[in-house]
Amino acid sequence: MRARRTLPAAALALALGTLLAGCGVTTTDVVDMGVPATGVKRPGEKGDTVQLYFMSPTGVRGTTRMAKARLGAEGAVALLLDGPFEAERARGLYSELPGFPPRSVQVTVDGRQVRVQLPLNPTVLSPVARSQIVCTAADNDTPVGGRLRDTKVVLTDGNAILADMICDNGTAFPDAKAPSPSPGTGLTGGAAQ
Repeated sequence: MRARRTLPAAALALALGTLLAGCGVTTTDVVDMGVPATGVKRPGEKGDTVQLYFMSPTGVRGTTRMAKARLGAEGAVALLLDGPFEAERARGLYSELPGFPPRSVQVTVDGRQVRVQLPLNPTVLSPVARSQIVCTAADNDTPVGGRLRDTKVVLTDGNAILADMICDNGTAFPDAKAPSPSPGTGLTGGAAQ
């Protein structure tokens, strides 16, 4: 009796196995699907984090490092100037910032504005290098729960000034305010009527 039940079950399993093996599904190697996850603290890790912005194959992006205490904009920019760690370089991160002499970059914070004094004209920096500085400074000065784009960053060498720079999705650009409506222009909130 037992043989009668086992034989049909084995035949059914063999038929299903043959059918599934011939359905065209093949094995694949690992498929690269974007950049690795960042910003997640390992369970049980103590301490604060600092967010640094480096160039990657997909553009400027933030990477999180552990810190013993909250660093703020000044400490974060100092770490940024040291460049990516070996593990970060292995993930494809690099810096477009020039090698600034030690202590030649000064960072001051006044309310929601961060001023970065550089040893060279900020307009000669590449857009990527400007984004690295602006986003690192803004991200580490924005209060918890605040909006990153509400922190304005000024880049200057004492003569040239790039004022009110904001960071949005790893890109720095001047804060553009919608034009105020002027009588007779037909503009309201920056859009033509």
